[in-house]
Amino acid sequence: MMPRMSPKTAVRQWRAHLETDIDRMRGFPKLRRQFHEACGYMLNLEDPKTFSEKLQWRKVYDRNPLFPVLLDKVRMPEWARSVLPASDHRYLPEFLQIADDASQIDFAAFCRSGAEM
Repeated sequence: MMPRMSPKTAVRQWRAHLETDIDRMRGFPKLRRQFHEACGYMLNLEDPKTFSEKLQWRKVYDRNPLFPVLLDKVRMPEWARSVLPASDHRYLPEFLQIADDASQIDFAAFCRSGAEM
């Protein structure tokens, strides 16, 4: 079961979506600037040629609903359990805790579980 999202996290996600929508309307200036700083040449989303440009194009325009699930540390194992046979579930990570905020983490639980700190 997914943990409930705190109101603070919900507002943070809503704000990030709003900023992304505004960035999209402006033609992705932040992404273009970051790409230029990292790669040394301007990003061409209209006709991507290089592998790096094609990755950026896919991040911006490919809306496959599976991508966010696969990139989420919590939801990916749940999805994998629904797809993989039961014999392969042992390879998936088990979580000691899931927290929205660092203040919610019970560090003593790590010691009780036998995990090294």
